[in-house]
Amino acid sequence: MIKWLYYLIYYLKVRIFIIYFYFFPRPKQYTLSDKYKDFFLLKKEKLIKSLENSKKMNTNIPDLFYNIDKLNKYVNDNNDFENLWKARILITNTPNGNIYIYYDVYKMAFIYYSDLIMNNDLLNSAAIEYVIKYLCLDLYVNEKDIENYNNKHLKALLKYHFDISDKKKDDILKKTDVFVKKKSNYNDKNDKNSKIDEKNEQKYYYNNKFIYAGKMHSVNILNRKILYPTNFKSSYLDGISTNNNRISYSEFKKKMQK
Repeated sequence: MIKWLYYLIYYLKVRIFIIYFYFFPRPKQYTLSDKYKDFFLLKKEKLIKSLENSKKMNTNIPDLFYNIDKLNKYVNDNNDFENLWKARILITNTPNGNIYIYYDVYKMAFIYYSDLIMNNDLLNSAAIEYVIKYLCLDLYVNEKDIENYNNKHLKALLKYHFDISDKKKDDILKKTDVFVKKKSNYNDKNDKNSKIDEKNEQKYYYNNKFIYAGKMHSVNILNRKILYPTNFKSSYLDGISTNNNRISYSEFKKKMQK
């Protein structure tokens, strides 16, 4: 009898706990991922607002960015163009520390330095700040965030990397069976549910690309192209064949030893 009484008490306790947590659920724990996501959503609001005036926000985007073949050829032939974009740097703060970021037109990716690990939400937040500051909105190519925006640079990237034009992309989206992944180890019921989920999922081909370059102390901010003196007249230059009267230190030492 006592044994059954214990079982009854235990059963009532369990039921009471279930009823209590049903009407008074425990609040969801606020994690770091939630914090980073909220931070990104605030930046995304700025991005969406900027899309309303996209022409102004793309002031620094030349037409080359809308033809990747021409862009690659131009970058290979003109180092100054690549260096110009590398000089456009941004240091921005995140909930996980600072990010030093710039855009590499050769790799078509954001290069960044940070002391701590940054997830995609924080990196995309920094990219949003960058494209807004330097008026190059079309460099933000996260399809999921700009699906209703006509990003010509993104279209050029899709065509270059995947040979996907607008028409082809629409055709692919209409063919829902493209998203079905057959798995032989699934039973029929699981396979059917998998197909339904994948049909309802939007397919995105392109995201922002980020390349980690090191910690903040690795940034060489003072690295600048050396400008040699030009049209400088001196007796030390007599008899030395130089380009525009430029003299190197080794040539100077040879001259002094004569």
